[in-house]
Amino acid sequence: DVFRLKRQALTVTCFAAVSLWVIFSGLLYLTEYQDYTNEIDEVPVYGCDEDCSMADRFTNYFASAIYTGIHLTGDYPIITYSCWARLTCFVMVICAVGVVAIPS
Repeated sequence: DVFRLKRQALTVTCFAAVSLWVIFSGLLYLTEYQDYTNEIDEVPVYGCDEDCSMADRFTNYFASAIYTGIHLTGDYPIITYSCWARLTCFVMVICAVGVVAIPS
């Protein structure tokens, strides 16, 4: 019964969450795909064995969608972002809190 009663609010919330995920995935990709200055740990899964950077992690839009989804849930395992990516992540957190507040 709860799902039926809150159907409209949950629909709006899901639409907003998916929209934000798509938008911020693109923004995070655009801010990090050329960032060769911020070094990260070695990531053999991505084919990076030494001298890895954020550009190795954000190779395409879909790779950035994984990290954006993690960030939208409130977890930040990656802290070596460029200045513009940090600003994007800050706005992302503000928007994510707003999406969580919609159903209530």
